[in-house]
Amino acid sequence: MPNKIEWLIAFLAANNNESIKGITRFEKLLYLYLNKFKYFNDAESFGFEAYRFGPHSDSIRDLLYALRDRDLLYIIQKPTDSLLELDTGDEIKPINYDKREIYKLTPKGQEIAKKVIQRIPDFKHLTEFKKRFSSVELNKLIRIVYTEFPRMTTKSEILKKIL
Repeated sequence: MPNKIEWLIAFLAANNNESIKGITRFEKLLYLYLNKFKYFNDAESFGFEAYRFGPHSDSIRDLLYALRDRDLLYIIQKPTDSLLELDTGDEIKPINYDKREIYKLTPKGQEIAKKVIQRIPDFKHLTEFKKRFSSVELNKLIRIVYTEFPRMTTKSEILKKIL
């Protein structure tokens, strides 16, 4: 079975290396795919927990930055005015909270992905999943996750806005 880094690379490689826009989207896509298609042990290895916008894993961003540091991944920061990302009440926001990170494999990352995808069960299915869900509006994607996995809504700050 693939390890966590291999799952991230495979997600980025799927659908012709289409970038993934935003850590929230990346987390929800990964969580939804792994759980919906019964890769429970792999989902568990990421340590997903209920958090502000649903399932969250501290290790995903850390691993993405590690991939960037090895020149396997571009992380591009773009300004955002998304209310979903900015509406945090009285909480102190991280410095880059007004930016959305876009994740895309570098040419070196794409070469490694060619080997990684051989370890992914039914990579074609993953590609179809990413093609279908990566461009879905973020609120709608979160609604899908919340509906299918209500246990991940217990700490949500946006539950009433989403459902």
